[in-house]
This record gives sequence, C-alpha cells and structure tokens, in this order.
Amino acid sequence: MMPLSYFTYDREAVSLALQESYGGIAITSSESLSTLPDKVCHNSILFSIGEASASLARTKGFSQIFCGKNNSISLAQLIVQKKELFTPQKPLIYLGGKKRNIHFENYLFQHSIPFKTIDCYYSWNIVYSKNEVERIIKRADAVLFYASSSVSNFFLLPLPIKISVRFLCLSQNIASEIPVSFTDLVSVAEFPKESSLLKLLISLQSQKP
Repeated sequence: MMPLSYFTYDREAVSLALQESYGGIAITSSESLSTLPDKVCHNSILFSIGEASASLARTKGFSQIFCGKNNSISLAQLIVQKKELFTPQKPLIYLGGKKRNIHFENYLFQHSIPFKTIDCYYSWNIVYSKNEVERIIKRADAVLFYASSSVSNFFLLPLPIKISVRFLCLSQNIASEIPVSFTDLVSVAEFPKESSLLKLLISLQSQKP
C-alpha cells in the first residue's frame, strides 16, 4: 500500500451551513459524508456520484437520493433537471473537498442553479523519499487511481526513470491525466465503480506468468 494523501475535516463549517434553509445536498466524494452532523435531516434530498456513495448515504439514513452515473458533470446535469428544488433562499449545499476541479461548480453556475459551496475536507500530500518510492514501485504490479488528484499526486513523486507497473484507472477522465509517455501502461475500468476496477486488477493478476 502507498497512500498518496490524507484528509482533515471541517465539520463545524458543515454544521453551520446546514442550520440555514437549503433545497438539497450534493457530494462528489463519499469523503464528504463523514462530515455530516449526526442531527442532519435525513429527509434531505441528496445528490451523489456513483452507486457506492449512494449506498453509503443510505446506511447513514438518507432515503431521497439522486445518483449521477459517471462523473461530476453527469451529477450537475441531474441537478439541473431538478432545478425547481432550489432558490436563492433555499440553495443547493455542495460539500466539496480541497483540492478539486471546478467543472461541477462551473456547470451549476452556467445553468443558474443557486448553490453554496462548503469546503468540508482537505487533502494533504504524503511525502516519500526517492528510495521509498523506488522500493515500493519495484514490488508493485499495479497502481490504482480513483481520482484525478491521485494521478497528480503520484507524478509529483520522485519516480524512477524506468517504470513497468500498470496504471489502472476508474474512468477515462482519470486516465487522461496520466502523461502520454505512459499510455501503453494504462487500462481503464469498464464501468466507473470500484468493483469494475478491482475486476480489472484481478484480470491483470491472472495474466501473470
């Protein structure tokens, strides 16, 4: 295992935001769910990406869940279809992390969706020495990327000149962040969900001599 980052949380900011009127909650990472206060109204409408996040939200008591299928833009499109839920007095509360891209927020803004962004968690890079990186990479068969930020963090490491490890990506969007010089080492999960990515890993393992 080689974690590339760790998280810190601002649960107080989330708690304060949810004390105001809102039309729904949006998350683009399951990490955001851990910042919700215990007393959050579970009748709140929740928008999430992927079935994994939706399932986790159900275990936390939410029942009105709308699930985007592939990425943040598909989730934003779903929210636009439900735009009657939101007003300036009852905006969408977006629980986002830092670092993040702003495609989701830009799409909402372009389609006049009233929303308020709460930075509820922060991602911090873990620093490895060159020797540590070489030792881990040498022993690895594959690197699994669940997010574009993971790709960015990985290629900031002091990597060895020659790399033969495979790069397995949850989606094509994530794969597109990998430098073109490594294209031959990249494989993409058939569907953007963890079970599909792990299936790809098992397939890779079965091909080993």
